[in-house]
Amino acid sequence: MFFFRKKIVGPQNKKIIFLLCGWPGKIWHYLLTAKLLEFHGYQSIIYEFDNNILSSSITGTVNNTVSVKNDIIKEVNRFKHLGYTDFAVFGTSYGTIIAFMVANNEPNISRLIVNLSGADLAETVWTWNKGKESLVKNGIIHQGISLNKLKEKWSFLSPLNNIKNMRDRKILFYLSQKDNVIPYKLQIRLLNGLNKISNNVHVSVNHYSNHLFSALFNLVLFDKYVKFLEKRS
Repeated sequence: MFFFRKKIVGPQNKKIIFLLCGWPGKIWHYLLTAKLLEFHGYQSIIYEFDNNILSSSITGTVNNTVSVKNDIIKEVNRFKHLGYTDFAVFGTSYGTIIAFMVANNEPNISRLIVNLSGADLAETVWTWNKGKESLVKNGIIHQGISLNKLKEKWSFLSPLNNIKNMRDRKILFYLSQKDNVIPYKLQIRLLNGLNKISNNVHVSVNHYSNHLFSALFNLVLFDKYVKFLEKRS
């Protein structure tokens, strides 16, 4: 079984932003961000997911991830019918997988914030050789699945395959040169792909911190993403 949970902050506001947690991530990780955005007129919808949104189950990972994407698109349509017109999405780490899928498939999303992401999910997982992350990779290998096969099975999820409709999106992309979860070369490959599609990609690079601290650092320094969201060009 797979479940995800949502929390709304600032329900009185008309600008909608979806805040998508990492793996594993909790709603409280985004609460300060949501409260700050509420002050700037945003209604935040925070999503957290069960840990098995990403696992050694190939089809389970796809189905669970897509279920969250579909729910967000359903929420966008619901708000549209209520007269809302301003939509953005902010993903952190694994949350960026969903953020790219949503922004690529929902034309009403005008702004995308990418807090650490890479071009290919399978290639990222294949670099995981220690810690909890390695359990996913080792479980996949135990099934006799090669990297090339995994790339094929998870191609639908990989950010680089979810950018073709990004030409009119405004994008803020945070990268981390010392990232120990998403290799920097995969971040750069994704950035290069985005730059071929869009002329409105804003970049911020952390040269010193690992994945966790870079992600947290980006959330805490709210001035950058608030200015990005509020500036319309």
